[in-house]
Amino acid sequence: MPLLNIIKMKTKQITTLLWISALFFFGCKKELTTTPTTSVPESLIYGTAENIETVLNGTWSYMNDTYFTYANPGYSSILRTSDVMGGDIAIITNKYGYRDAYEYTLANNQTRLGAFWTILYRVINNTNNIISKIDASTGTAEKKAQIKGQAYALRANSYLNLVTYYQFNYQVNPQAKAVPVYIEPSSATTDGNPKSTVEQVYQLIISDLTEAEKLLLSYQRPATTKYKINNDVVNGLLARAYLNMGKWDLAAQHALEAKKNYPYMTEADYSTGFNELKNGEWIWGHGQRPDQSTASYSFHYLDTSSPSAYYYSFMADPNFQKLFDSHDIRAKLFLWDGLPSREGYLRYQKFKFRADQTADIVFMRASEMTLIAAESYARNVEL
Repeated sequence: MPLLNIIKMKTKQITTLLWISALFFFGCKKELTTTPTTSVPESLIYGTAENIETVLNGTWSYMNDTYFTYANPGYSSILRTSDVMGGDIAIITNKYGYRDAYEYTLANNQTRLGAFWTILYRVINNTNNIISKIDASTGTAEKKAQIKGQAYALRANSYLNLVTYYQFNYQVNPQAKAVPVYIEPSSATTDGNPKSTVEQVYQLIISDLTEAEKLLLSYQRPATTKYKINNDVVNGLLARAYLNMGKWDLAAQHALEAKKNYPYMTEADYSTGFNELKNGEWIWGHGQRPDQSTASYSFHYLDTSSPSAYYYSFMADPNFQKLFDSHDIRAKLFLWDGLPSREGYLRYQKFKFRADQTADIVFMRASEMTLIAAESYARNVEL
């Protein structure tokens, strides 16, 4: 998150706390208050669009920077787990981190699964609060639309991750039970909802993203704030959802719309380490700095070749290397590891830490959108 936004967030929080403290101090001269000083009235939190944007920024920070063990640093750990369960990765299983996912024993690791569940549902509950209360707040219609649209998209992204992790693909059985759906604010005393079907979860995802697309129509995101959700991100999420659903025409349509403002990176950029939010091809991502770098913990596992590499767990599957022509830029990043006790491991030098031992985290790229469009076209031909 850019420093200016962090300063603004902290300033708002400090001002609010000082105001509340002043009210409590002067009120005590008259009578004893029965309102705990540790609670902030909901009317204060959700009273203005600016305050609600602080809630949205805090939700983003929670999603990316909260961890329950060092193996679960926020949303990036969900992405790394997805990488591990793909066919192009070979994990060094005696290293700390993603062994259970690689060996498909993750279901027995309740710490990690509990972390994913907690992170995503807390984001959902925060966005439910924002969506349900933003209309009654004070502020310009434009600002409220921007906040509400981003909340809808963030909620959709959370459900897309949940339904992907906790049930088979949509095309296998849309009526299979997946995960509970909540669209209203809840608390510890709220009765839990039963599991919804895969189809019902996807219906909500598409509905949320469609609504976000309308609300964010006029939002122009500054180039320095790629953590903010704009309609390019919304179209990218729609492309992912429609691809999972087998709706090939819609997947291709939204993928091409998402990528149109993001040129492919140069060959020189491709080998610099995939660690810069300012990369022109990145559509969505999370910035990192030395004093705010929790998400970079998961980057340790991807980096196998820089001086900052520590766990070097994510090696490449040698069979994956065979898929590339020798002249392909991607083929040039493979490197056999010759260090003692690591002979035979195949490094892949795509991801590297910067000199300050941080790395920005990419969530969506133009190249991914091109691949979604290509697959959609190919699937349509098959039909």
